[in-house]
Amino acid sequence: MVYGLSGFQEMARTHFSTVPSINPDNIEANVKLAVLEFYGSNIPESLRLLARAESIDPNHLELNVRLAEVYRVVGETERAVSYLEKANRIQPDNPEVVLRLAFYRLHWSDDCLYFYENKRSVITASRSQVRHPLNSGSIGRWKNYEQELTQFRKLLAEKLEPDCL
Repeated sequence: MVYGLSGFQEMARTHFSTVPSINPDNIEANVKLAVLEFYGSNIPESLRLLARAESIDPNHLELNVRLAEVYRVVGETERAVSYLEKANRIQPDNPEVVLRLAFYRLHWSDDCLYFYENKRSVITASRSQVRHPLNSGSIGRWKNYEQELTQFRKLLAEKLEPDCL
């Protein structure tokens, strides 16, 4: 089983992986299989399948949205935006594409680090917290319970990849 895929996803992956061998020009199967590979953390295979699909029909809406998603995850935001812009030309005003474009075009602002200095009014139950920096006073407190957490950490280590803990 591919790491990260549920049983259902693995079954779908098995199903979709047979289609390209029967009909390599089936763009839907290539895109669906690429999505499953992507969610199974196999980005190189996902990109290979998406490139194959793009050679079949570069103007396929879902293909362009999925290419954007993969390129955003690998840190190529400009390339991701270009695929979303292409998807928007294919189907203007598609809500998913419009929302993703807005999200991908967000630029980092150091103001996010200093949110507590913002003078705008805040209407929320936690407004007093909004006016203070993040609390770092509890960092490391878990060590007080390290012995109690030993068994849990062992169980967790069995389920995760070695470098996650």
